[in-house]
Amino acid sequence: MRHATIAIVYFFLAIASRELFRYVPGDLSTLAWKIGWVLLCVLGLRHAHGHGLRAGLRELGLAGPMGRGLGITL
Repeated sequence: MRHATIAIVYFFLAIASRELFRYVPGDLSTLAWKIGWVLLCVLGLRHAHGHGLRAGLRELGLAGPMGRGLGITL
């Protein structure tokens, strides 16, 4: 139950954070908001499970080789 509560709180923080970036110009606002979401996810994992930054990024699937990811994207 505790982990679900933490997840819900961080989800609502991420949704509410959109208002913080509304005065930032267009594309930069979207990028900053998305980066903010990733940081909130990592903080949520740290809060719920005690993971550090690297473990949090790995748990979110963001710790793979960057070159391979960019190659697949392109």
